[in-house]
Amino acid sequence: INIASYLLYGLFEKRLLLLEEAEGGFDQFTRSYRTFGVNRMADNTLVLREWAPAAEALFLTGDFNGWDNFSHPYKKKEFGKWELCLPPKHDKSPAIEHNTKLKVVVHTKKGERLYRISPWAKYAIQSEKQVIYDWVHWDPPQPYLHIHPRPKKPQSLRIYESHVGIASPDPEVASYTNFTINVLPRIKDLGYNCIQLMAVMDSEFVTTADRYGTPEELKQLIDTAHSLDIVVLLDVVHSHASQNTEDGLNCFDGSDSCFFHSPPRGEHVLWGSRLFNYSRDGARFPPDMMLGIQAKEFNLGFIRPENLVSHSGCHVPFTEEWLLSVHYRKGLIGNEFGHPEWLDFPRKGNDESYHYARRQYNLLETDHLRYRQLYNFDRDMNRTEDKYGWLAAPPAFVSAKHEGDKVIVFERGNVLFLFNFHPTRSQTNYRVAVASPGKYTIKLDSDEVEYGGHGRLDHNTEFFTEPQSFNERDNSMLVGDTSQRDNSMLSV
Repeated sequence: INIASYLLYGLFEKRLLLLEEAEGGFDQFTRSYRTFGVNRMADNTLVLREWAPAAEALFLTGDFNGWDNFSHPYKKKEFGKWELCLPPKHDKSPAIEHNTKLKVVVHTKKGERLYRISPWAKYAIQSEKQVIYDWVHWDPPQPYLHIHPRPKKPQSLRIYESHVGIASPDPEVASYTNFTINVLPRIKDLGYNCIQLMAVMDSEFVTTADRYGTPEELKQLIDTAHSLDIVVLLDVVHSHASQNTEDGLNCFDGSDSCFFHSPPRGEHVLWGSRLFNYSRDGARFPPDMMLGIQAKEFNLGFIRPENLVSHSGCHVPFTEEWLLSVHYRKGLIGNEFGHPEWLDFPRKGNDESYHYARRQYNLLETDHLRYRQLYNFDRDMNRTEDKYGWLAAPPAFVSAKHEGDKVIVFERGNVLFLFNFHPTRSQTNYRVAVASPGKYTIKLDSDEVEYGGHGRLDHNTEFFTEPQSFNERDNSMLVGDTSQRDNSMLSV
């Protein structure tokens, strides 16, 4: 094990030295989204950079030059990089206008001419009935400016896993704006402190899905979430990518490797996708992908790459180490009120129907249905966790798992959890073990009327411990009528 660790450390050191030589250090490498793709300087000069080590030549074409394939060549630099500088127009405006289409023209050593979307494109659109995505230059004259700072790292994550496109009861693709206005307030009310957005990335790992709206509208969504003290996570598939060549990373520079391992190692047979070569010098993925390599079973990345790594010795909040150590609970969009339908996106097999690709929040406003009751319980469970913090507390001590009584009792975060799963029998004068002596009161009770229960427990009742050892605890107490299928949470 020591030899293996030594070899891995040596490999890591070698990579750091290569990054130092090629990028000016790891810190600079993690900020490469600021230098690759299209970036506008203070004087409106546009600097374009790509990484295409196997290419023979690169050109830029698009609306700005009448789709001339040869008028704007990139210059070849070291380490497989290519660079093109475009000075501003006579009126000092950028040479490429906002919201116009572009393509990178790649000439291969085999004499091929390939038209590619930059892996660093900020926006790509898919027109109606069109299969291939178009790269649209996104550089609005007045970009959205974030007002609210990123929330502090929560001690425990209460994650609301979301899909923007289905976040509406209407049979359509819902928008970022709809999510901002109609869904974020619900998430806040429910007591979640984090949203995990699924399927925000589109044809590339940096572009955002145009079907929901513009990048600026996504920024507004994130900024609004931050104003509500909600952390935003982006769900990213780290380990593999689409085989698309016209609008994907596959064969970007004409080779069968570039960002990936060469076949067969670089092909995922079951998924029909390409596997990244994380060791390639210059394989410049956003840091959310880099840090997710060892945590890909969580499928969690982050919306703003600069949040993820240590810069200049300053440890920033969201790192893989923190993600793996934090305790969290996760709810999927709609589950908080027991959504009656499964999830199925429009496809040929269901006649492109949106019927199952929508969350029916309107059910919460229907008085004769019980959906609101489950919503209320999910909300109050989160709010109680926010107060007592049992997710971030040390692992629970389980004092009872009684098969016959169908009762589970455990302590965590100075809270005692009582669960009665018996289908027919209530438990009265039931002795339970506790660590901390004193007085206990009910803090959350699934039998409350607003949760659909019968309201049989008196919340003014006080439970006092006795110095009587029970189930490996020095103290115990009697609790009354933990009614059938109704569960309680007591706090000292």
